[in-house]
Amino acid sequence: MLVRLVVENFLSIAEQRTFDMLPNDKLGKLRHHVQDAGGVDLLKLGVLYGANAAGKSTVFKAMATLKALVSGQESWVMYAHTRHRFNEDNGEPITLGVEFLVGERAFLYAVQLREGIVAAEELYRSGLGGKDELIFRRTSGNGKNQLELPALDGLGQPTSEVKQFIEKNTIHANQAVLASLAAFEGPQYKNIKIAFTWFTNTLQLISPSQYAIGLAQRIDQDPDFGKFVKETLKSSHLGISDVVIEKLTLNEFFGRDDANKASEIRAKFEANPDGILPAYTSSGQEVSIVMENDKPVVKMLVIRKGDRSNVKDFSSVEESDGTQRLLDFLPAFYIVARSPTVFFIDEIERSLHPLLIHKLLEKFSLDEHTRGQLIMTTHESNLLDQDILRRDEIWFVEKDMFGATDLYSLNKFREHNTIDIRKGYLNGRYGGIPFLGKLDTLNWHEHDTV
Repeated sequence: MLVRLVVENFLSIAEQRTFDMLPNDKLGKLRHHVQDAGGVDLLKLGVLYGANAAGKSTVFKAMATLKALVSGQESWVMYAHTRHRFNEDNGEPITLGVEFLVGERAFLYAVQLREGIVAAEELYRSGLGGKDELIFRRTSGNGKNQLELPALDGLGQPTSEVKQFIEKNTIHANQAVLASLAAFEGPQYKNIKIAFTWFTNTLQLISPSQYAIGLAQRIDQDPDFGKFVKETLKSSHLGISDVVIEKLTLNEFFGRDDANKASEIRAKFEANPDGILPAYTSSGQEVSIVMENDKPVVKMLVIRKGDRSNVKDFSSVEESDGTQRLLDFLPAFYIVARSPTVFFIDEIERSLHPLLIHKLLEKFSLDEHTRGQLIMTTHESNLLDQDILRRDEIWFVEKDMFGATDLYSLNKFREHNTIDIRKGYLNGRYGGIPFLGKLDTLNWHEHDTV
């Protein structure tokens, strides 16, 4: 579970800013949103509001950069050079840190990035406001790397051997030591492995351009998830009567003339028989290729519409952008309701009707048995509803006169739990809205020649 994210000198954020999931104990509304996470109270929802270019996605990208770095994905380098533009002359590095809980264990992981390399990296057993215990610290500079491993002293493999191996063979300027240390075996690496797994498995991010992969296989293999998808689509009044999975052989899918492609896929399954290979139809629909009964099978999502006397089948790519986006989100809502997973969704309202996204959020909000955390950025003011969100779950993002992003919670405003938050927000009471010039003074036709 996420406790807090700290960002400094990154993209539009200049001075250190913190986003957290800590509740205000004085708020009595929606008490079931406060979850006991290993003896620490944390919120189940977090929503960030702000104008275009205010910096909402900067918060998302900070978390995405940390996850990509730890997971060994090269995409983290995309923003590793991007210090706050008005801070470039001071030479300060980018600083990103996250505090999180796994069961009853609390961790604090932080990195400093300088010119596209990891200048410093630290992992602590967090004291959650008390004393933190250093697990490891890595520093890089002048072509040299140094590693401190105080938490491993006297716990089996000599610290000096681990340090030498890591420093000589594993540390690279653009790689995380957390991942390297997690590969070692032994009880002394348990906390490191737990922290690494939180980044790779528990923390899940969905960008506006990201879509669900392997949906057909998941629906086919998990009856509960299949039921969840069907019931949600039906209740959304999209004209969908059923969702089924069509199964094809490789020859049926690729055609007998494309024997080379089928042979290539069979070879891949020989190396990884339990894997899932994504493929695409000529129209662009994603399908899942898996092994069943020792044979590769292509599974395709089919959406059915109409009544009993006149039923037609459609592919997902024939559906509206809104229906496709809803399909992308359904795995996230299913997982976060049932497991202590953290989902961070950027621009959750994209392509979805305001009433639909409100109903989805309302369902998650009022469900007293959810186990995960759902964090999102949005412009959708209809979600500013105190019947589904606590004041400490609402955050605003706003740029100052120097182009730096500020980040603050609605919790700092003393508002009654019956006040219309949406109306106050749109009237500028809390900030985080666009300040528009006088568009009526623009002369759009000044240079017309026709």
